[in-house]
Amino acid sequence: MKKGFTVIELLVTIAIIGTLLGIFMVSLQNAREKITNPAYKECQEEENECRNDCANFAVDLSDCLLRCNILKESCLNVID
Repeated sequence: MKKGFTVIELLVTIAIIGTLLGIFMVSLQNAREKITNPAYKECQEEENECRNDCANFAVDLSDCLLRCNILKESCLNVID
């Protein structure tokens, strides 16, 4: 039996890794753009304030957290 890998097996492996890295880099760039967007940052700050208000002043915590989650969903749609 032969030991080791053939050149074609190595090339296919390198091609698969390259494709996966390409997909990952595009996703990473999109995430960076989203995080650095001023509108997204402002929305995230509002969400954080909402959660702090819930923790400090809310009597009905589940209702308050529901409102914060709705705010979070709107933040995700800010730049989509």
